[in-house]
Amino acid sequence: MSSHSNRKRAETKKAKNLSPTEEEIEQLIATLSEVQNPKTRMRAAEALGKIGEPAIKPLSSALTEERWEVRSNAILALEKIGQPATHVFQEAMTDRDWFVRATAVKALGQIKDPRAVKGLISVLNDKDWFVRERAAEVLGKIGDATSIKPLMETFHDEELYVRAKAVLAFERVRRRIAASAER
Repeated sequence: MSSHSNRKRAETKKAKNLSPTEEEIEQLIATLSEVQNPKTRMRAAEALGKIGEPAIKPLSSALTEERWEVRSNAILALEKIGQPATHVFQEAMTDRDWFVRATAVKALGQIKDPRAVKGLISVLNDKDWFVRERAAEVLGKIGDATSIKPLMETFHDEELYVRAKAVLAFERVRRRIAASAER
């Protein structure tokens, strides 16, 4: 049976709130790691993301794939799972590819998990400005008080876009702190 029909069956079961079988999950995992076509791998990652928590482990193993596209699509699939995958996003923030790191930071911004603040603060020093900019933005979304000082230090970043996001994030966090103090 083709991986396409297995993926479709797993997606249909998910839509009907039926759990995919272990065999179907294993076939998607095999597709993710063994098939040469990157688009097929990406579709397998998306299908695994729709499965939910049982797919965290196979999707996290995709972060060892050589192609950055597969790694970033695995992160996008994990984003659908949400907070249970926070540790995987944190790991991916150290990926060798800037786009994969930025995708992981974006995912953390979508789920707004405060456990990620420490890692996001360290990403404010990433070698790529786009990753630093995303980290500043996500810290603003999460709104944790521990990010105030690191965001202020980012006001002196060499890149204008990073500085601008850091100022906006700082203001967002500051407002959140002020609002909670008024309660």
